[in-house]
Amino acid sequence: MKALRSSGITVLIPYPVIVEVAAVISRLAGRELAEKVVESLKTTEDYGTVYEEEYRDKALKVALETGSSGFDAYIIALAWTRGALLITDDEPMSKHAETLGVKVVLLRNADPRDIIK
Repeated sequence: MKALRSSGITVLIPYPVIVEVAAVISRLAGRELAEKVVESLKTTEDYGTVYEEEYRDKALKVALETGSSGFDAYIIALAWTRGALLITDDEPMSKHAETLGVKVVLLRNADPRDIIK
């Protein structure tokens, strides 16, 4: 995170990702921990939370054009809307994003320097 900040890179988290994090942690470790993690994600200065209103129409377009899952469509739509680099380790998501011209770094194939440049 320090390297990203010092490079002037802002990490954006789509709100549906926070919802998914809450669901998974709640299921695996309990509601109390999930609430703490969600609060941390929502209030940290390390990330910018982006709410659906900003890109929901684009998410629908992504889903219709690529056939990606609804969850992936929100993530791809945010990157597409902001002209942002999409960093993922989800290969199908990366392929859907690339078909729309979104620049993607697939973590399993990446050198960390690819993210910062």
